[in-house]
Amino acid sequence: MDFSSNGNGALKRNGRRVMICVRGECAPRAKGFDLEQRLLELIAAHGLDDPAHPRHIRCILTNCLGVCHSGPVMMVHPEAIRYVNVTEE
Repeated sequence: MDFSSNGNGALKRNGRRVMICVRGECAPRAKGFDLEQRLLELIAAHGLDDPAHPRHIRCILTNCLGVCHSGPVMMVHPEAIRYVNVTEE
């Protein structure tokens, strides 16, 4: 995953938000929680868990993201990039 800035001012102010569905019916909730834990490990390993970092990344657990039968689903903002059938790898 490329965490570089695309020149978007919102990215510099707020960093990225990774939304992970854990309340849909298309995948077991445990997969979403496992995905969150793996992402948090990777984010910390790259120093991107510091809110002062210009490329800071936050994980947010959310309800269904509207792509049923494609879970686990993850969406990255501010770009609104959607990833489906996400695994920990």
